[in-house]
Amino acid sequence: MEYTSDKEIRKVLIESLNSKKNHLKIIEELDLMNARIDIATIDKDYFCGYEIKSDKDTLHRLPMQMQIYNYVFDKITIVVGKSKLLKVIKTVPNFWGIILAKKENNNINLMQIRSPELNENINIHWLSKKLWKSDIVSILRIKNLYKGQSWHCKDGLIKILIENISTDELKYYVRDILISRVYDRAIPESLF
Repeated sequence: MEYTSDKEIRKVLIESLNSKKNHLKIIEELDLMNARIDIATIDKDYFCGYEIKSDKDTLHRLPMQMQIYNYVFDKITIVVGKSKLLKVIKTVPNFWGIILAKKENNNINLMQIRSPELNENINIHWLSKKLWKSDIVSILRIKNLYKGQSWHCKDGLIKILIENISTDELKYYVRDILISRVYDRAIPESLF
């Protein structure tokens, strides 16, 4: 058996994602405070996460990563080497997608094992942390909620925001804001 590496899988996965959608924003190594998703994609409908676990990786951090990713992403997919497939099927939630990355003749082939379903566990507080303070101020101004609130720190503004906005509305604003940002794929991005 030929073993896969993160670098090989990542290259093929990004090529595959780029070929599927024209208006897809792809961000590598997106910082989510205590975890970093390998690839995040954003379009007008969904904020998706892709975690890579190659044959050369361990699954040691996966339980903690699952908890954090479940708070943020509309859809989550794990891309695994063949040696990790059975353990991953038993570990990840049923709504996660699973893609098998097989290496044959020095080529990586991706095969969908399970399609991702919509995540019902999104945490509005965690999602709001992806916004900068200026983003939150803009949303509060749109919603006519900012007047007299300029003295608040970011956490205070987040509190006002989540008390006055639905999860679906916040998801829309986060997608719209993140799509408009410019990301350099070579440099890991932290949005906090």
